[in-house]
Amino acid sequence: MLPWLLASIRRLHDRLIRLNVPIRGGVTIGGMHWDNDWSKESFADSSSSEKDASSPSAPVAFGDGLIAAYELENATAVYPRILISKSLYAHIEQPKLNNKVFPLATSGRLTKFIRQDFDGLWHLDVLHEKINRRDVIRQERFPDEEGKHVVQNVFDETTYTEWLKVVRQFIWDGRADVSGEKLEAKYMWLANYYNEKAKDQGGELIRWFENLVPKGAVQLTI
Repeated sequence: MLPWLLASIRRLHDRLIRLNVPIRGGVTIGGMHWDNDWSKESFADSSSSEKDASSPSAPVAFGDGLIAAYELENATAVYPRILISKSLYAHIEQPKLNNKVFPLATSGRLTKFIRQDFDGLWHLDVLHEKINRRDVIRQERFPDEEGKHVVQNVFDETTYTEWLKVVRQFIWDGRADVSGEKLEAKYMWLANYYNEKAKDQGGELIRWFENLVPKGAVQLTI
């Protein structure tokens, strides 16, 4: 199920980018208690009072895996990236898992879709050109010749080149609201990541940050 999980994360990432919302996160492997009530339809459909977390009968989720994933996102990720923990990466490297990539991609090895960053950390390569992005965006109903209703999926047919343009526009629009060094560093990281991919595809690079003068530096004009 791991490729399905990563594909869901990729899909969430892409849809939020279109809404101008960058995300970061962490995925790991570890001990976890998952209350069976979370999976029951009766709980999902129950009233808000029945879902109150303060209730002694409310389902709970906890464990080392949950804590580790939270710390990856909260303290380590820093930039808009989905970190893959070292323990999970080692788990994925097993041959029986590494060869399974659907639906994240149509072929290849799973580790090929995990990128090692400048700081040695691994993250989901959400801008990988081989990722399967043919998502169902809506369903349409229409009557057939017999008058019966037929449901047909409508797919997002955005090409990789078109998707890079979406990401570039997101970065370019976001930089206009940059305030403070921390936020600036996040957009610079994303711009560098985008440039790495766009360069290979002959896309338009982002260069606004190349002329930035670091804080405390003295700029001389000769």
